[in-house]
Amino acid sequence: MRRSAAIALALAACAHNSGKDARSAGLEVQDAVHGVRYSLPAGPDTWQVSREGTARSVSGVETEVSSFPLAKPGSAQECRDYARSRLASKKDPPADRPAAASDAPRDQAASDEGAVTWSFTSGAASAPVRNRWAFFARNADCLVLYVTGPKDDPFAGQTFETAAKTAWAFSNGAIRAPRSIASKP
Repeated sequence: MRRSAAIALALAACAHNSGKDARSAGLEVQDAVHGVRYSLPAGPDTWQVSREGTARSVSGVETEVSSFPLAKPGSAQECRDYARSRLASKKDPPADRPAAASDAPRDQAASDEGAVTWSFTSGAASAPVRNRWAFFARNADCLVLYVTGPKDDPFAGQTFETAAKTAWAFSNGAIRAPRSIASKP
């Protein structure tokens, strides 16, 4: 009897936990298509994760991994430079079809500390979106971790920092990237 009372008391204490410990654990996402895993921070909202490794929070923060090939094996910096040039060419339309100013990347920043990153703002002034991209090279493939969210949303920034620091590839092939990426055979 005493034992069941103690167990019931322990269960009641767990059920009334403030939830801080449970939320601090975060969530690990596995993108089987690209062979990448990354972590997401816990937050006030829940994450919806698809089988392909994309994740969305109720607050509007989204994460995704994609890849594109280079002509030959390259570095994460070369991946970033190539992505920037491709986006710039799409944002510089022909003279007969001018693009809206909201389509062009603005407030751009880049970093080579830790993960190789590029961030910029896009969208209308009334609803700006901050795009944060981290680049990783795997032989001649470039892996890109995208995090988008409302411009001044601290949770979107925290999501990017967590995902970029914890991303690693589990597929075959050497990864030439910052220390934050580890290749698993």
